[in-house]
Amino acid sequence: TWEAIHNRDLTPALQWATHYSDKLEAKHSALEFKLHRLAFMQILSRGIEAQKEAISYARTYFAKFVHRFQKDIQSLMGTLMYLPIGIQNSPYRHLMASEMWIEAADSFIKDACSVLGINKDSPLSVVVNAGCTALPALLNLKQVMLSRQVMGIWNGRDELPN
Repeated sequence: TWEAIHNRDLTPALQWATHYSDKLEAKHSALEFKLHRLAFMQILSRGIEAQKEAISYARTYFAKFVHRFQKDIQSLMGTLMYLPIGIQNSPYRHLMASEMWIEAADSFIKDACSVLGINKDSPLSVVVNAGCTALPALLNLKQVMLSRQVMGIWNGRDELPN
């Protein structure tokens, strides 16, 4: 599904988000709204002939998000004014940027892992990151101890002193 979002296919992600809608809402997730926003913008990207379809889509899917995303929905409705000249020539062109797709894909991974109760990062990745964070401090500690000639408490196996 993550790959599908990157390939600009929202169908599997929207199906998943609809299935887990209650759990996403309980976690105050914006994922479902972000996916519908992208779908709305995909419709608008087809131009003025898609205006009725876009309005119908907004009426169908945005009503449940009004209480949380009223300003965003108002902005989305503002895009309709710029259909004759094209959204890419309007103040709303950022809504069609590739960053919106990347943000939605990242939100999908984060929220899907949260809803399903799995860790986003692999255990190996967590261990490597922890080691990379801790190792410089430990090496610095060793260097300080060696420079102060506190050799008696440092054993020959490069372990921390007791």
